[in-house]
Amino acid sequence: MILVKPPLSFLGLGLPAPAVAGLMLNDAQNLASIEIYWWTAIPMLPIIVVVLAFNFLATPAASLGPV
Repeated sequence: MILVKPPLSFLGLGLPAPAVAGLMLNDAQNLASIEIYWWTAIPMLPIIVVVLAFNFLATPAASLGPV
């Protein structure tokens, strides 16, 4: 049941409950809120930098094989 509700509500076929995961994902695709509140995207930049740094640092370590 958990795997069925979000895809159906994302497509608009599920129950119109406000806290269904599919509806929240569908609402998150609205870019007008980012245009109005652009400053809320600022915390995203350090997170992206840290994730990419760990990813680039882990790539050479993974290519060396098991230690």
